[in-house]
Amino acid sequence: MANSVSGRKGSVTLSASQKQLIGYLLGLLAHLAFCSQNYFTKKVRNNLSSGQVQYFVFLQLGVYSYFIAPCRNAPVVYKNPKATVLLIFRSLLGMFNTYLVFYSLKLIPLSESTVISMISPVITAALSTFFFSEKFERVITINAILSIIGVILIAKPAFLFGGVVSAQLEGSVGERTLGIILCVSTATIGSFIQILIKKCGALAQPLSMTFYFGILSAFIIPLTSIFEADFRALTLGDMFHLLFAGCFGVLAHVSLSMAYTYGEAGKIALLMYSQIIFAFMYEIIIDNRKPDDYSIMGTGFILVGFFVLVVKTMRKQAATPAPVIHLKQVENEKPLIDLKA
Repeated sequence: MANSVSGRKGSVTLSASQKQLIGYLLGLLAHLAFCSQNYFTKKVRNNLSSGQVQYFVFLQLGVYSYFIAPCRNAPVVYKNPKATVLLIFRSLLGMFNTYLVFYSLKLIPLSESTVISMISPVITAALSTFFFSEKFERVITINAILSIIGVILIAKPAFLFGGVVSAQLEGSVGERTLGIILCVSTATIGSFIQILIKKCGALAQPLSMTFYFGILSAFIIPLTSIFEADFRALTLGDMFHLLFAGCFGVLAHVSLSMAYTYGEAGKIALLMYSQIIFAFMYEIIIDNRKPDDYSIMGTGFILVGFFVLVVKTMRKQAATPAPVIHLKQVENEKPLIDLKA
């Protein structure tokens, strides 16, 4: 775990609160990048099959991280077998969870799937108390409650808000029940993936994690998509959108992995709710959609939840002694004060 920031003449040891704030910033950057990736993949989903979209995005994750890794001294192959096993397992589990999400969306509406999946950060916080001995603080509960209320107001699921029932709700009760079970399962698996990311962070670098996830997914997806008969040629516009989706995907995965190396897993996981706000901003700024009152209130609840997290962390920082600065003598450099003079 990164405990200090080094410079030419010394290093500053960061306090736990400072590392947590850095983790928050990296987590927000990651979820903004995830939202941007989803925006660009959404642009091509009507033209290409889901298998094609996933393949090109994951392939870029593997290729980009492979070429960037040497610049950051991040090995692609680890001598430690435990690190390699964890990286492969995390990648396969993430890919399996992605397929479950796609399948569940065929059974229940996106709005309801979104609300159910948002229990994942709470599960992650609970698991963190077991795997990392983190405290399940009251601020986590407050943030989770406020954020889930906000998500419900923005997503407006039919089972709470009524209204016109979509075609997706007209399926059998069995299909709907299966869809809900799958959503809960994906939320739980997603929580275990966050735990694995933090576990891997102690053994492998973020770019290495991104490489394994991208390259393994790119190799396996074609095998699972051979039954799709709607493969289509890519247009120039498709290539443009997929290129940006891949770039934002690398930024998202690397930033999220780094966030978990700095902050507590339970609190970093709560930043998942920020994706709802970023998606909301994309709709307003780029798609020029006017939000309704429920969406505005929901955004307010999520922002208040994040504000509570930051204020709690800053109060801890205020009560923490100043960071220790370790001065180092630089080779061939004259001392500032010559005591022999």
